[in-house]
Amino acid sequence: MLEDKLRFLIERGLLRKKHPQWIFKSDLISLGEEIQYKLELTMEELRGPLYAALVQQSSALTLMYCAELIESQGSPSLKAFLNRIEKDGGKAHQLLLNDNRIKEIQTLINSLKIEHPKTIYLVELLKQRYSLFQSINKRQHEQDNFTFKKATDLTNERPKALVFTHYRDTAKKVVEILTENGIKAARFVGQAKRELDVGMSQEEQSAVLESFRNGEFDVLVATSIAEEGLDIPEVDLVVFYEPIPSEIRYIQRRGRTGRKSSGCVTILAAKDTIDERYLYASKRRMEKMKQILSSINPTLKPIQRTDVLANPMTADEVSYFESRRIVLDDRVDKMLSPHLETIKVDDLLPPPQSTNQSIRMKDKKRMELLSLESHTLTNGFRREIDSAARRIHTLIAKSGRQPLDVDIIQQSLSLENSVLLEALKKLEKLKRIEWVDDSRVILSENLAKIPGSTYDVYVEKIIHGRALVIVNGKWHARLNHYDYEGPRELLRKGSEFRAVGEVYRDDGVCSLRVKQIV
Repeated sequence: MLEDKLRFLIERGLLRKKHPQWIFKSDLISLGEEIQYKLELTMEELRGPLYAALVQQSSALTLMYCAELIESQGSPSLKAFLNRIEKDGGKAHQLLLNDNRIKEIQTLINSLKIEHPKTIYLVELLKQRYSLFQSINKRQHEQDNFTFKKATDLTNERPKALVFTHYRDTAKKVVEILTENGIKAARFVGQAKRELDVGMSQEEQSAVLESFRNGEFDVLVATSIAEEGLDIPEVDLVVFYEPIPSEIRYIQRRGRTGRKSSGCVTILAAKDTIDERYLYASKRRMEKMKQILSSINPTLKPIQRTDVLANPMTADEVSYFESRRIVLDDRVDKMLSPHLETIKVDDLLPPPQSTNQSIRMKDKKRMELLSLESHTLTNGFRREIDSAARRIHTLIAKSGRQPLDVDIIQQSLSLENSVLLEALKKLEKLKRIEWVDDSRVILSENLAKIPGSTYDVYVEKIIHGRALVIVNGKWHARLNHYDYEGPRELLRKGSEFRAVGEVYRDDGVCSLRVKQIV
């Protein structure tokens, strides 16, 4: 069935690889994104073949997932997945489930009683370790002249094991099989709801971990939730029910054992399945990471410190702060004038002491007013300046290469004169704008003329990471985020602008590169 779907896509030129054997999930996922994009650019009456291709792509991806489940997890996981997609109601899933071959597979797995070889191996592995532990424990008792304990009395001293699996269905099945074989086990999954699986609440998770810590069961079967961030008791054995092609997750899982004493890590992989591919990928990435780490020089070299460049105040800024100081002194004199008169008529204090007291009172009141004004400036005026600077920058950017008059900026944004001037000074200090003359400004980056053609651009739709645009009123093109040099505010559905750039083809798709807004 999977090969039929893949050949359908190959024969229509949608997949570049010519043999189904070398087509992987990543190829089908990329194809799905490409078909979705083409649907956006195609008129409704011409979308029929694309919809058919999308159904075949989705069916192929589902079948590939089913093959991975039966190979690496076993029939119970595949059965649970087919039951879920039957309730999902998607068109591609329903067409797949109506196929007689899928119905035969469902009948077969419903009657199948054979367990996956990895599950059988896991049971034997745990039994062997417990048997070995008990024999060593008894030998130590003999050497120390202690009375033998029965096997049932050693339950609390048995080694703990942590089994990692990628799927909740597999975790549930593994716990059932271990329990049937006399091994006490519990499942540990995340809080999020997964269709028919409601997950575990935080209280339930804490209760399971506490029981595991107290030795109420020997094996914790967990999904990725147990890899990091939780206080899980140390275990003697960590088992990967399937390999994972991630060196980071491998290290996190392995770190659950061997903290205080030696531990063991076992990775289960079914031969001639996707498990082997993931296992080899994991090994390659681990080796690459070790090579990178070994090549890093652990010796720290002194850092060359750069000189801090002076940023002196302008003459206008000095004049502004001097006027503020005069106003502040006048306010202080008016507020303290009644107290100063009292000090002057007080005959008990000599003239020098009364003068010093007046100075101290003025200084104290001045600091109070400065503190209050500084707080107000920080929380109010500066925020207003920052907001105005962003709005001014956006407005100037929209004008492109054409300088913008300051009066037009003030009228368009309804800014106070003091806020406008401070915001323009900030942008000038940051080298975001340049003055063309005494009244007009332009973005610094727009002073240089960029070579290229000029296009009229209309933004038709915004999707994740890109925009769909119409160029010169006749070409549909894709505008990727890394091809756009301009203000983000222009990328709105329905906006129009002129830009310098170039049109090119990327994997057969017409694309636009915007270098500068005109």
